[in-house]
Parts: sequence; structure tokens; C-alpha cells
Amino acid sequence: MEGFNEVIEIHLTELVETDEIIVSLNDVLPVGMKIEGAFLPPEDSPSLGKLIREVEYRVYLSDSVRVTNWDIEEFMAKTEVPLEYVRKGEIKIINIRRGVEQLEYTVLDGERESLNMLLSLDENNRPYDVLAALSGVEREYLVGLRWQRLGFYLPAYKGRKRLLIK
Repeated sequence: MEGFNEVIEIHLTELVETDEIIVSLNDVLPVGMKIEGAFLPPEDSPSLGKLIREVEYRVYLSDSVRVTNWDIEEFMAKTEVPLEYVRKGEIKIINIRRGVEQLEYTVLDGERESLNMLLSLDENNRPYDVLAALSGVEREYLVGLRWQRLGFYLPAYKGRKRLLIK
């Protein structure tokens, strides 16, 4: 999975200016990675992991994995889309529809088809499972597709504004 607009939380042993942190990290990051912003939250703030509520993904579709606008409309119209999985030898069933906030089919550059997903972390949905439900293709055949994580969102933004690091 490629990541864009990733978020990282660093715990400091002493107070350091955010500009200094950005420069220091950028000096040692691999080519193509860059810290563009940082902030010092109040002492009593919860961790970023507890604040972030939604994640946006893009997957580039292929000839063998297809999704149409009709598939999306049908999926979003449902209140339940059960998913069965095995955890610790026990069969569990979850409703993956509940955590899907938004789905959008797009054609990029006039030819590459993609699907954008905005998923709620409250429901612990995995993007592979959502695409499997939409396309009818088994999850193990979807890992070879090109996946991108586009951003993390706070609840107040409801998927409209990116958070922190690009």
C-alpha cells in the first residue's frame, strides 16, 4: 500500500521547536518522503490514533476486478453487508457496510479506473474486504492491485480536510 498524507506521532523527551523537528527529520528521510507540517498538541490531548476517525483509500481496478456505479449504489443502499472471518479459531460475522462512509468510482487520465473509499475507523473496516464485497472477487486476489492511502481525517472534518503530514 502506498501512503500519501501519512500521520506520525512522536513523543519528545524535551521541548523542541516544530520547525527544527521538520528539518531534522527531512534530513534523514528517504528520497520522496517529506515532512511538511507538525504541531505540539496540548499536554492532555489524546493520541492521534484515538483522534483519527476516517481513512481515505484509492485502489486502481483491473480487467479482472471491476466495479460499476451500479455496484456502488446497490452497496450503499444496503444497511447490512455481512462479512464472515475466522479469528482465533472462531467464526465471526461483522457488518462492513456500517463503516463505509463514501465510495466513488472514477476514471483517471481518461483510462485508469479507480475506486475511492472513505472508511470509518470506528467499524474497523479493511479496504480489501469492501472491494471484495463490491466486486465479488476474493480478497486474496485483490492484494496485487495498486492501493493508496490518501489521508486520515478527524471527526469534525467528515472527510473534507486532510490532517497534518503530506
